[in-house]
Amino acid sequence: VVVSDEEMRLLSEEDATLEIVTIPNIHTVSELTPGFGERNGLLFIGGFDHQPNKDAMIYFCSEILPQIVRILDGIKITIVGSNMPYEISMLQSEYVRPLGHVEDLEPVLDEARIFVAPLRYGAGMKGKVGLSMSHGLPVVGTSIAAEGFGFGDGKEMLITDSPSQFAEYTINLYRNEILWNELSKHGKNFIKNHYSPSITKNRIARLFDADTY
Repeated sequence: VVVSDEEMRLLSEEDATLEIVTIPNIHTVSELTPGFGERNGLLFIGGFDHQPNKDAMIYFCSEILPQIVRILDGIKITIVGSNMPYEISMLQSEYVRPLGHVEDLEPVLDEARIFVAPLRYGAGMKGKVGLSMSHGLPVVGTSIAAEGFGFGDGKEMLITDSPSQFAEYTINLYRNEILWNELSKHGKNFIKNHYSPSITKNRIARLFDADTY
């Protein structure tokens, strides 16, 4: 059992006799979510026991955010995640709001205009990306953040590994309501069509050779 079709492909290349089933991350889509004009700021979610999340925020705040605030004065990123270390807490400024652990993610997902996923390493499907899209929150992220989902740059999310282009994508998306609405719609539909409970239950049923009810 693997969590992405990409992992299925890699294992099949190693041993074509393997019987492999993909059971991906599962996300329930929120149908009614705030629109462009009701949202402000950037958001990142990630548990900080996981080192890639710590690296991503230090990288973003040092190399990408300064480029963004030069154009979008007053913008702020909210950082949410359990076990937040001192290195992340000390990033607090007029542009950075480290919240740490929150009981309910829905308010922060509904508040932000863009989810940023500047991950530079890691593996598997990124639950934070699917969760954001399921709430109609567009994502700007790296190729690592997009791994395993099977979508392309520019339709479901904006993908780049360049710090300057990451900033450019974020600034443009933050200002462009038409593009924002397109990404919000396409991202939500993609999750609904590929990773919702109604879709993934069929894969799970096949795994146990059971009927789907």
